[in-house]
Amino acid sequence: MIFRGRVQGVYFRAHCAEKAESLGLDGYVQNLPDGSVEAVFEGDRSVIEACIEWNRGSQPYAQVTDVEISWTAPRGDPMRTPLSSQARVFRGTVAGPSTAPGRRGSSM
Repeated sequence: MIFRGRVQGVYFRAHCAEKAESLGLDGYVQNLPDGSVEAVFEGDRSVIEACIEWNRGSQPYAQVTDVEISWTAPRGDPMRTPLSSQARVFRGTVAGPSTAPGRRGSSM
């Protein structure tokens, strides 16, 4: 997904990764050259949706004006394509079948 608005230079990536980890999601978040931020989440769809909503409205310093969402089937390796060495990669901390590699769920 792509977050647009005031999302760079305001700790958006750090807060996004921390929230995703706390929800048990895997993935990465990285700045894009156009000033937006790309996030890839893998986990249960309802948890991903909760993370999207938190990032949309509860980021402490960012102001999200638009979110472009693209749903895909989970691939089991959401860390596959960060483009930047500055990307924040995260692994969820909640154990169980919904967060295990190869689990059912959704990927962004």
